[in-house]
Amino acid sequence: MPSSLASSQQLVGVLARTHFPGFAYGNTSGADPNDRAAFVGGRLEIPFRSSWRYFTYKRTDDGYVLIDDTVDESSERVFQVRMNGRTLEYLGLEGDLIFNRQIAGD
Repeated sequence: MPSSLASSQQLVGVLARTHFPGFAYGNTSGADPNDRAAFVGGRLEIPFRSSWRYFTYKRTDDGYVLIDDTVDESSERVFQVRMNGRTLEYLGLEGDLIFNRQIAGD
């Protein structure tokens, strides 16, 4: 994954080039309904492992910077992300917590 993106639209190209043919991929967004673009990211299905790779970018003045890249073996898919202090929370479609991760730095 690139360490930064100039815009959230670049994410579509990254996902299309990175996914495994025949396996699922998709976008994630920020959980704040007033600012969904504060965080953008993606999910890639990992073949034959029943797991997903998630990566999350945070908006900055210059575009987006990668703040997390992780694998989760839960069968539930993440659709939204929010920051709660130093914890990045990965949420399902209805806002239910799937998993969380401590984030270092800004």
